[in-house]
Amino acid sequence: MAVFLTGGAGSLGKAVLAAFLERGSDVVVVDLEHEAVQTAAAEAADGKAARAFGVACDITDVESIQAAWSSGEDELGQIDVVVNTAGVIKPTPIIELSVEQWRHTIDVNLTGLFLVCQHAARSWIPAQVEGAIVNVASTAAYSVTDTVEAIDYGASKAGVVGVTLHLAVHLGKYGIRANAIAPASFRSRMNEERLKDPEMLEKALKMVPLHRLADAGEVASSCVYLALDAPYVNGVLIPVDGGTAARM
Repeated sequence: MAVFLTGGAGSLGKAVLAAFLERGSDVVVVDLEHEAVQTAAAEAADGKAARAFGVACDITDVESIQAAWSSGEDELGQIDVVVNTAGVIKPTPIIELSVEQWRHTIDVNLTGLFLVCQHAARSWIPAQVEGAIVNVASTAAYSVTDTVEAIDYGASKAGVVGVTLHLAVHLGKYGIRANAIAPASFRSRMNEERLKDPEMLEKALKMVPLHRLADAGEVASSCVYLALDAPYVNGVLIPVDGGTAARM
């Protein structure tokens, strides 16, 4: 078994990579920067029985996805799982948001994710592979806070939820499952600067009944669960938010 992991050089991607390697799954690690993804793969697999293969990939480009998928299967064998952690966010007031930024966010967070899932389906269906897809959405898909203004990000993650539901229903007849997780703020490189501000950190903590932020490993464990340990779970969105959704 091999996992095709997007955003593998990011904080969550590295945590997901480590979690799958611990379970003995080989991982095709893809990200935009060649050197970063090669380093992430090599460091994570050091001393592990499972293998990690890093390959640069632009998930907004169909040919780049096809090439990365083929290289991954040549190196590690059949891909059975896709986990999409790749994403971008740049908080910007609505009235200042440019069309270029809107399109870039949608391209990476939503269109790129769809293209990866589409390629997986095109590969799996003729080969009768009953694969699993796990997409990373966000609580921003269905809730809005006054601490971060990022309408493009929220819209893209709402789209991820919609895409996941359609995949689950229309690919289910082939034995392919699709699920998503919705993390709240967690400790990552993407959130690092914002959470350095004591006021912003306190606002984030007040939203969480557990009154602490998750680390990337806690979010990653939900991805592994949906991919490997929940063979009859399909078409669900799991909040990974310490109870934030329940409070709202």
